[in-house]
Order: sequence, then C-alpha cells, then structure tokens
Amino acid sequence: MERYEQWCSLQQLYQPPYQSFYMMNTVLNNDEQWKRATDSIADKTIPFQMGCAFSHHAFHIHLVIDMDPGGGFESGFELTSLSADIPMQFTSFSTALENDSHFQFSIHPQGMLQRIGKIFGMEDIIMGNQSIDDMFIFKSNQPEKLKFIFEHETIQTSLLNFPGSTIQLSQSSDEDEKYTLEWMLEHAIFDVHQLKSLYDSYTIILDRMFENQPNH
Repeated sequence: MERYEQWCSLQQLYQPPYQSFYMMNTVLNNDEQWKRATDSIADKTIPFQMGCAFSHHAFHIHLVIDMDPGGGFESGFELTSLSADIPMQFTSFSTALENDSHFQFSIHPQGMLQRIGKIFGMEDIIMGNQSIDDMFIFKSNQPEKLKFIFEHETIQTSLLNFPGSTIQLSQSSDEDEKYTLEWMLEHAIFDVHQLKSLYDSYTIILDRMFENQPNH
C-alpha cells in the first residue's frame, strides 16, 4: 500500500499545471513524442523519470515512467502509467433501473487488495476467458459494456503480457466533473516496443468506450 500511495502522489505531481515534467512535449506530435521517449530511455540513468503527452482524437494521454532504487531507510519505487481525463458527460449511460449513472470499472490482479474506494453498483464480472479470469478481478457497474471493451483480442493479449496491470475508470475527485482512465504497472518498462504495445491497447480501450456495443 505504501508504494501505491507513492504512486498516487506522483500522479498528482505529474498532472498539469506541472507541465515542465513533460519537457514541454505537448507541442510535439506523437511520432516526435515516441522519438523523444526512445532517446530518453536509451540515455537513461537511475534514478529515472520520464513523461510524455500523446494525442488520441480529443484526448491527451500521459505516459509516465519512474524508477528510483531508494537507499538507506527508503524503499525503491517503480511505475509505468498511462492516463487520460474523460469529461463526465462521456461516461454517462441510462438503463431502466438507473438513470444518469456513469460507467466505471476496476481491474486488478487476483490476490491483490482492491485499491480504489467502493463504487456504488460495482460487481464482480467473469469475462469467460479462463486465462484472464484466473489472473484478474474485473468489477464494473455496467458488466456488458466492460465485457464488450475487454473482449478485444489485443487488449486481452496485453493483460496476459502485463500480469501486474491495474486498470480503472473512476471519478478524479468528488468535486471534479472528470473521470480518469488509467493503466498502471508497478515496474518501469524500458522496452519501447512493449510501451507501444501497451499504448495501443490503451487507445483501443478508449475507442471501445465510445462505440455502440452490438445487440445480443
């Protein structure tokens, strides 16, 4: 839990207006962002911190990599995180039982304490892929929508490739009319191919959040 609290503090620190952390990357296109990320990783020294801001349709996706080995009485710390803010109106849906609810979900590894507060209406969901269900706990207040999003083969492959993943869509704060979609790993990824694979899966989640799921 101590490491997660450190990560929460870092996430808050790395969000705007602290744009200097992103090396003013917001003016660069995605190809330039990946080149800068590749160069930064190639020249890395430990401790290491890197942040990039990518564009995907109307969304700004923040990639953070942090590695601090610690020392003395301080424990080490690592993370890789992708996050994007989602305006509240884009998470709303209506059902016969609940009006003006907002789609939320949490995915975390089996055996790990749930790291976010209780969300009204969340329930455990079985995805139907034994390998995935054995590795992760899925919770959402809209099970069919979650299944539609995460049945995508590319996303499921990434979950299997990154078994320590925690993914959640939740309200940024009680007062904030924004939700945050974040994918977090408790280790630093320095393989650019893996980072791009993770990023691609993240953008597929974003895209499928706004697709109309087919009627069954």
